[in-house]
Amino acid sequence: MQCNADGTANLQWVKVTNSKNASARTLHVCITDQQPPACPGSAPIAASQIKLCDPNVASTEAQACPDTCK
Repeated sequence: MQCNADGTANLQWVKVTNSKNASARTLHVCITDQQPPACPGSAPIAASQIKLCDPNVASTEAQACPDTCK
């Protein structure tokens, strides 16, 4: 995790809920410091990435959150 000049941590994720529907899924908007590798075994690209993800699904699912966003 990278830190700001004042030593505080960067924002990593935001929890999104639906106040009108208690049974709606809770999702996260995840902000990562690196993009995933383009191909297995290749190095990640140094850039930020934003992903809407579900923290309650298996990590093998496409909509799963990265470990840093749970």
